Amino acid sequence: MAEEKEQPDKTYERLSVEEAEREVGPLEEDSDGVKPKSLADKFDEAPELSDMQSTIKNLFPEDLGDYIVNKVMVARIAPDVFIPLLKMLVNEEIVKSDPHKPISVAATVAKMYTLLSIGLDGKGRIDHIELAGASKETEELEKLGKGLFG
Repeated sequence: MAEEKEQPDKTYERLSVEEAEREVGPLEEDSDGVKPKSLADKFDEAPELSDMQSTIKNLFPEDLGDYIVNKVMVARIAPDVFIPLLKMLVNEEIVKSDPHKPISVAATVAKMYTLLSIGLDGKGRIDHIELAGASKETEELEKLGKGLFG
């Protein structure tokens, strides 16, 4: 008897559908004229933050820099570019500041150092992932506890 060759499962090819790319633009107002709020805005509106929200707000202080500079907290800052990037960001902040107001170089350096050190070697990403994992574990433990004692 000749052995029959096994045919690979064609389920994926049969069920999959290829769609064209869709355009994604900036967030706009909805039909009621309400613009979606950022995570920072939602945190500020919350009457009482959960432990997880409070921890995220403290780990990733959005009020220190502008939109782009705040992204370095979850970037992967390589150790060899840390000091040059720190110098560039401090210089840029000083150059962009109002020439008629006093500048605190120490505060500017501390602010940029804080933002960059969170992103050093991807530490900010790791902290965020660990928090998400801790949250998931807590949810699973609560479910298990309710199942055992509820």
